[in-house]
Amino acid sequence: MLIFRSLSHLQLSKIYNLCDVYIQPSLYESFSLTVLEALACGKVVVASKVGGIPEFLRNEKNGFLVSPKPKEFISKILEILEGNKNLERIKRNALLTAKEFSWEVVAKKTLRLFKSIL
Repeated sequence: MLIFRSLSHLQLSKIYNLCDVYIQPSLYESFSLTVLEALACGKVVVASKVGGIPEFLRNEKNGFLVSPKPKEFISKILEILEGNKNLERIKRNALLTAKEFSWEVVAKKTLRLFKSIL
């Protein structure tokens, strides 16, 4: 585990790209920008099935959702390290999911929403 203070976007991207798997073992979570950042780097994500994470992370489609229990995390991580056959597909889907949350896409969706209200 690495802990950093303040990092630039470029430094953060480099750090995400050093890892094979991004693990988010949270008991409580809101949206979880860090999970989305890991997806944007094409990383395999194992995250707790809590808060807003299941709104965009789909189990075995663009990452893995587990209950926030150590045994479940360990089991899933071992499965990945032993060679889950779907990892390349999951990585591609991770990148596609992250694109749905780009500034451009979110701005267009927000503008459409405002126009529909007015």
